[in-house]
Amino acid sequence: MDEKSQTSNQTRTSAIVVIRQDERHTSGLRGEYNALHGRNMKKARSSGNDYEAFLRRIRAMGPDDRTTYITASRVLLPQVLVHELRAAEDLATAMYVLGAHVWSEPAGEFEGLEILRTAASLGSAEATRSLGDALNWIGLYEESVPILEAALRSDPGDPRLHGLLGLSLYELHLEKEAQPHLRIGLRVDSSLAIPLAHVRRGVGDEAEYQKLILEAVQSQVYGAHVLAGNLLAEQGDKDHAADLYRQGITSGDAHSAYNLACLLYEGGKLDEARDKFQLAREMGDLRLSPFERSES
Repeated sequence: MDEKSQTSNQTRTSAIVVIRQDERHTSGLRGEYNALHGRNMKKARSSGNDYEAFLRRIRAMGPDDRTTYITASRVLLPQVLVHELRAAEDLATAMYVLGAHVWSEPAGEFEGLEILRTAASLGSAEATRSLGDALNWIGLYEESVPILEAALRSDPGDPRLHGLLGLSLYELHLEKEAQPHLRIGLRVDSSLAIPLAHVRRGVGDEAEYQKLILEAVQSQVYGAHVLAGNLLAEQGDKDHAADLYRQGITSGDAHSAYNLACLLYEGGKLDEARDKFQLAREMGDLRLSPFERSES
């Protein structure tokens, strides 16, 4: 999936457009779509009836049904998915399958969230897990916490759920609560070494901070090389720090390029430093270089 962004005032209906291949039905159905599309999101969230009605309709259709289904965010439902929705054991499962598909489409992220919410409210454990995961992924940490906690009550031994909950708590600055979940999640997700390392540094445990960061480097976790480079630079090992920054650049990390440029600048290698500051900017680190600050 492409990277998703959080939207505070996003409004989306929980309507489904149904377009039949027979053109005689289209004008009336378009009117139905326009009416449903204008409904307020709050109302749609409170009932979920539009999605439930849609799924009940599709599940009642026979195998010869050739209807084309398009969601309010204009996600086309392929026939193989329609058959899967019909075959689902219950409405909650069908709702989860629909929500997972719509969420996976670039145009359907926010509508997918609404469908997953409805599926979770109908009792789908899979939807609860996926909803917590999705909310965490797009940065809606405050909303993801109670959902992930509910998912963990159903499956308390799942390390991935622990990791997601730990990350959400960490992003909400609840480091003490996050730590045990991050440790469990680290068993299956090496990227969690970085937030856990910051938690440990926050309580003064520099030894574990360093251990976790170096383990993240060994696992090729994105963003670990610049942190390890910073550690070695602070300890005076600038050659190895430069090597780690260069590895970070290879991984696509703009901050590694900027920090390498700073290291070169401090070492008097001004031409090379200037090139690396330019590289950092091209990669996305827009901080001013010492050259630019001296000119202003």
